[in-house]
Amino acid sequence: MKLRLRLFEHVVLALAVAIFVAAIVLARITQWAETQALPAYPVQGMHLVGKVLFFLDGCVVIAVSSILATRLFRILTKEDL
Repeated sequence: MKLRLRLFEHVVLALAVAIFVAAIVLARITQWAETQALPAYPVQGMHLVGKVLFFLDGCVVIAVSSILATRLFRILTKEDL
C-alpha cells in the first residue's frame, strides 16, 4: 500500500512539473508568435491555453501540497502518541 501511495505521489508531482514546463514552453512560443506578427486568433488561442495550463498546474500543486500536509500530520500525530 505504501508503495502505491508513493508511486501516486511521484506521478502527481511529475504531472505538475510536466504541466508547468508545457505552460512555460507555450508562453515562449506565444511571445515568438507575437514578434512574428502572426494573425491574432492563433496568438489569442495560445494565450488562453497557457492560462488554462497555469491554472491546472496550480490545482495540481495544491493537491500535492495537501497530500504532503496530511502525510506530515500523520507522522507528527504518531510521534505524539
